[in-house]
Amino acid sequence: MKGKARNTQQTAPTEEINLFWYEARADLINRLIMKHCNYFGQLLDVGSGDGWMMDNIIWKGKKDGLDITPPLKNRYDRFYKKSIEKQTGIKKKYDLILCLDCLEHLEKDKDAADNMIQLLKRRGILIISVPAYQWAFAEHDIALSHKRRYTRQSLEKLIDKDRATIIQSTYWGRHLVGGLLIYKILKKPEVSFNKTIRKMTTILLKHDNHVIGEGSRVHFGSSVFLVAKKI
Repeated sequence: MKGKARNTQQTAPTEEINLFWYEARADLINRLIMKHCNYFGQLLDVGSGDGWMMDNIIWKGKKDGLDITPPLKNRYDRFYKKSIEKQTGIKKKYDLILCLDCLEHLEKDKDAADNMIQLLKRRGILIISVPAYQWAFAEHDIALSHKRRYTRQSLEKLIDKDRATIIQSTYWGRHLVGGLLIYKILKKPEVSFNKTIRKMTTILLKHDNHVIGEGSRVHFGSSVFLVAKKI
């Protein structure tokens, strides 16, 4: 990335107004881990930001982080100050790599996906999440330094099919698509929702989590999730 170095993953806010989204996403990640992984191995959190996810994950093994700037609070067994867009030189191989809301910040997202697959053990799991739909690109994305948004198909194209198999890809957050329209129409970097709406949205997000956790696909939503296994 050009310009001033910055964390490539959004930093999870502590304010209740946004925390519900991070908690619902963490619940989905935990369901995917339980479905696809042995969670006592080696984990790498790419685009780790402040590492909030590590305090909200069921993973019991070692946890390493990778980002271009270190977290203020070290939640990792080892931290790599590197860009995943380049060959990292890391010799260690991982059972699970998380890349949550990171690729949209990068110029070379395909190189990043290739490098993450390289860091996986054989049959290791890669879980990626990104924001959905380029038509929804708005002031909110500009404020977060996003380069693009994705469809399920465009995210799948980043995975080298000769090196990894996509075992699950889906949209997530059906009931947040209306929020994307609000961002677009109002042209504001942030829109607040009251406590009642946040509570209802949390329930609906948890329903998406259940559907996806059972192996089914959600056909539209505000985010895209992908799970791949290294061959």
